[in-house]
Amino acid sequence: MILKGFHLTHHEAFDLFRRFIRIFLRYGFLSNKMINKIKAYQEILNNFNAPATFFITAKPLEKHIQALSKCIEQNIEIGIHGYEHLDYTKLSNDVVHSHFRKAKKIFEDNHIKVSLYRFPYLKHSEKFLSILKGLSLDCDCSTTIYWGNDAEHCNQDRIKLQSLKTYLDQYEWKSADSSISIPRVTDGVVEIPVSLPDDDLLERAHLLNPQTVQNIWGEILRQTYFRGELFTLQLHQERIFLFCYRRRENAINVAI
Repeated sequence: MILKGFHLTHHEAFDLFRRFIRIFLRYGFLSNKMINKIKAYQEILNNFNAPATFFITAKPLEKHIQALSKCIEQNIEIGIHGYEHLDYTKLSNDVVHSHFRKAKKIFEDNHIKVSLYRFPYLKHSEKFLSILKGLSLDCDCSTTIYWGNDAEHCNQDRIKLQSLKTYLDQYEWKSADSSISIPRVTDGVVEIPVSLPDDDLLERAHLLNPQTVQNIWGEILRQTYFRGELFTLQLHQERIFLFCYRRRENAINVAI
């Protein structure tokens, strides 16, 4: 694989290394931890009779297809999350096209029909939309909208909320004050916006108190409902135990 023009700043390299350590501690080298987290996720969804979309990177899917195929239920929609978990905006168009094509083939070879895509790190470029369309991937879920008026609901975490905003540079986000959180069509591809802060931002800012998470995500839900817009929540299965709590034994409840 050629990573043409792929460079990391010291800050990005540190974040990448830190992410690798976190994921290794949660998953290890085997698939057992990952499967247990997906099953817990499914339990939550089933409790609320709610569907969800799981975006899966192609190479891990190919490696763990037998384990994953046993735990993916009918109420789970599958989308592609890259061939590898890379920042595709730093790769050449030829490499990006090759990765998209290989990723889709892995899903198809394993009899998984896909039409949705989410770029790793939510970093994407509109110039890639024509590649997605050419591969019949007609829905991209990578654009972001930041709902920044959450500080008043988290008085005890104002300092942490300020640190959260320092991590926003990793996203090409738009403000909810000047943007509408609804799907739009660009070059024949439907773009569904993701609402921020997501689980990644909240964890990095150490905003993991259940009441704080409830306040932040609950306020986004209130505003989108009032405005008639869309709240797309990104919550990775690797963090499901950070963003849920047990009210009683054998009952898992989400933060919101």
